[in-house]
Formats: sequence, structure tokens, C-alpha cells
Amino acid sequence: MRIRPEKKYDANAIRKVHYYAFNDHPYTLKEDYKLIDLLREKNALVASLVAEEPPLGIIGHLTISPIRINKEKTNWFYLGPIGVLPEEQRKGVGKQLVKEAIRTMAALGAEGLVSRGDPKFFTQVGFRNDSRLIFSKIQPEHSVLLPLSSNVPEGIITLDPVFSREL
Repeated sequence: MRIRPEKKYDANAIRKVHYYAFNDHPYTLKEDYKLIDLLREKNALVASLVAEEPPLGIIGHLTISPIRINKEKTNWFYLGPIGVLPEEQRKGVGKQLVKEAIRTMAALGAEGLVSRGDPKFFTQVGFRNDSRLIFSKIQPEHSVLLPLSSNVPEGIITLDPVFSREL
């Protein structure tokens, strides 16, 4: 498996991954694939990584976008949505995508990453629950962070407005 930055011609395969990945999963929005298109259109993606497995093609994808903390710009970022085709789940694809995202963001000088979802998954790749940073409408146990520096701010996380749109 190869993990690489998305290319323009990957958009349809990325939509397919997110459409099928977690359509009935409790921790994701049902139409994550539309969010990614909107983030891309707004130039709001700091990173967009695909997992590619020949001859299958793209089997997984994740995005990273800026966040605000207490309505202020930060050097912290949101990891998500993340998706893996159902038949490729539980094979380590998601973990490898997240590990590459962590390396990418550390190389860019990010201070940390936040995400929301299954804490059992995220703690396996270094994230943890921490009450200093919270999402206003997400249960605290489904909110995780990974500091990439010694600076862990306190406050309420605000994602790009795309995440609050009705799709």
C-alpha cells in the first residue's frame, strides 16, 4: 500500500471511499464525501492523503483542515473526515493514513491535531482525550487531540463552516 497526497484526478475515487466507508457508522456524518468537495473548493485543505493499493486503486482517504480555538486562528488542525472502503477496514489502512498525516503535519510545524470519533481507534495512534480542548456539540469522550508541541491551548474548537452546513 502506498500513501500519497491526493491529485486532482482522485476526486471521484475519494468520493466513493467516503460514500461507502461509514454510511451507517455512528461517528461520522452521512455525507462526508460532500464535505471534502466543499473544503477542496474553498482551498481549506492543508493536507489530503490517499491510501492506494494496486490494482484496487484508492482504498482510503483523510483530510486535514485548519481550526479555530476560542474563535482565534491557531496552528492546530482537524484530522477528518477519514474513510476506508468497507472491505479494506480493519487491515490497518486508517492507522497508516493517520500516522502519515501526523508526520506530514509535524513537518509543517503544526502544534497539534484534533479529531472526533471512536476513541479506541484514535488512542492506538497516539491521540488522547483532554478536556482542555472541546467541540461544542460533540460528547467529550469522542473528542481527541494529539499535541505536536508543548503548547496545548484551552477552549472551544471551531471547524471550518463547511462542517456545519446541511448537505
